[in-house]
Amino acid sequence: MNPTTTILIMLCYAVLLFFIIQKRKVRKKLANLLQLLNVELDPGKYVEEATAVMTQNKLDRYTIAIVNNNLATAYGQMGEYDKAIKIYKELLNDPKFRYDAVIHGQMAQMNLAKKSMPAAQKNWETFEATIPAKHESSLTRYIKSTKAQFALANGNYEESLSIHLELIESSQAIGEKVQFSYRLAETYEKLGKSDQQKEQLEYVVANGNKLHIAKLARKQLQKL
Repeated sequence: MNPTTTILIMLCYAVLLFFIIQKRKVRKKLANLLQLLNVELDPGKYVEEATAVMTQNKLDRYTIAIVNNNLATAYGQMGEYDKAIKIYKELLNDPKFRYDAVIHGQMAQMNLAKKSMPAAQKNWETFEATIPAKHESSLTRYIKSTKAQFALANGNYEESLSIHLELIESSQAIGEKVQFSYRLAETYEKLGKSDQQKEQLEYVVANGNKLHIAKLARKQLQKL
């Protein structure tokens, strides 16, 4: 092998290694950004920073689909449910994203938040019909949470209260606790338990940072 060929091969390996390292760095950065959604509860900042990463880097389609799913979650946390649903519908048409059942479940939650019951019910029926049986056990809390949300929306307040209390008791993630506390506050309001409602709203305000429900809770506290 002549020196020129050797140099060219080494350059090719160097370039390939550079792109592999860059790809790992970008994926690590995107993974770290999830702290903004799950811990810091600042969805607006997540949208800003994740969009910048997508704009500044050439990502593979699978990574783009995953980030778009997280962006939909962020928009939901911001109360921009229509934006979230639009992204979910696009993901359903993306062959690189193979989690259609979960997407329908997430759309059900967004439509519940919008008080669009027929759409939410249709999404949930599709979720239940298409979720692989082997994944059901890993989605137990997610399924219970959504059923509790349906119970609240359908006026089954005692059922909503029971499930939400069970979920919040075992909850570890701050974002999850805040979400359940807000729904508990709604449930207590319907049951006429204003003291308990106030307690849950205060928790949401104290811990919800920039979530949409924290803003709603603050307004509701002013009226109590």
